[in-house]
Amino acid sequence: MFTLTVLGTATPHPLPDRACSGYLVTAGDTRVWVDAGPGSLANLLLCEAESDRWTSDAPQGHHTPEDAGALARRAGAGRLLVTHVGPTLTPEAATARAAHVFGGPTACARESEVHAIG
Repeated sequence: MFTLTVLGTATPHPLPDRACSGYLVTAGDTRVWVDAGPGSLANLLLCEAESDRWTSDAPQGHHTPEDAGALARRAGAGRLLVTHVGPTLTPEAATARAAHVFGGPTACARESEVHAIG
């Protein structure tokens, strides 16, 4: 059994109310700090939802909440943890939109949260 502690949920650049995204994985006496990114674990999929919507046909650098939900569904994830929510979205709106597409347990990452994995 190991735990995942959310250290920050902002973009790669800190925001006034949020630290940069990062995660602490703890297993017994071992601790590893990571920016886990999308699809890191089958039981708990972490996915950013920076973009409110796609603005053109050009390739996008970030996911929308719907993209995050679709990725979790396609990956067969047990749970979805939305992170890296952009400034044009609220964490609550991004989570609800992702959950609607995913159809499974969905939450928004919060600093200092601990999630059991396994």
